[in-house]
Amino acid sequence: MYNSIDNTSWKYGVRPEDFKRQIEYLKKNYRVVALSQIIAFIKGEVDLPNQSVALTFDDGYLDTY
Repeated sequence: MYNSIDNTSWKYGVRPEDFKRQIEYLKKNYRVVALSQIIAFIKGEVDLPNQSVALTFDDGYLDTY
């Protein structure tokens, strides 16, 4: 879960270069899936491979848009 991507020192923000590095790591080591797939998995409707992950953004700040 992310809150904000920005270059400020806000404790809930992630700098763009750190976000890029984190996303590259996730793409290399995990299977990125839609949140709807995670929900369907929890409901027992679909199977997902191990190491599946979904990214979410909390709050809806302008920098996320």
